[in-house]
Amino acid sequence: MSNKGADIWKPFGIRLLGFEISDEIEGEVKFTGLLKPIAAAMKLPIAMYLQSQLYSKYDLGTWEGWKVANPFAPPVGSYAQFRALKAIAKSHLLGRSYPLVITFAVTYRCQLQCAHCSAARHRRKDERELSTMEAKMVIDESLDLG
Repeated sequence: MSNKGADIWKPFGIRLLGFEISDEIEGEVKFTGLLKPIAAAMKLPIAMYLQSQLYSKYDLGTWEGWKVANPFAPPVGSYAQFRALKAIAKSHLLGRSYPLVITFAVTYRCQLQCAHCSAARHRRKDERELSTMEAKMVIDESLDLG
């Protein structure tokens, strides 16, 4: 590990929680400090919290009064963020994975050709699209997953 890192929580000069960034393995981040064992077990919720703190400092677009980030980092304080935290807690407590986000394409018939979008690549003439009722049923079943 390198000395690149930061303190996350250091009351009274005692490093309770921090992190270091690896020089050897690209993207590897390890927790440091007295709470390291707890932090390692709670890596995902801590990452979500830190990400929400990062996003709260930027002037991102808003929708219905909420900041918009992306499906994997829901707006801070939103229902989506609490739902994601609930899924994470259930996963840790029950030892079973629960989906955090589901991406659902309503249609592949979009006339736009946005570089970031994969809809055009998935369009198949030999398969019909779901009806509105079928699509609503898929959404309801997805919500039932947790």
